[in-house]
Amino acid sequence: MERVNSSGPHEHNNALYIAAVALGQLVAGGELSEADVTGWLLTAALQVGQGEREAWRTIASGLRAGAQRPRTVAA
Repeated sequence: MERVNSSGPHEHNNALYIAAVALGQLVAGGELSEADVTGWLLTAALQVGQGEREAWRTIASGLRAGAQRPRTVAA
């Protein structure tokens, strides 16, 4: 969420996508729930003024990409 909140005005969508990919890997690895991640990312996107429809599409795309490379948190 920090990545999205600290991104510049023309970087919000890219930052949101990168965050969604990274968190999507953890969702696919069973570390986080998709519902939680989607809620966190959507909140961050709306806080920086991104449109809801665009945010939903970007989050979904990032989660799909992240699911291709599942990862877990190191013990």
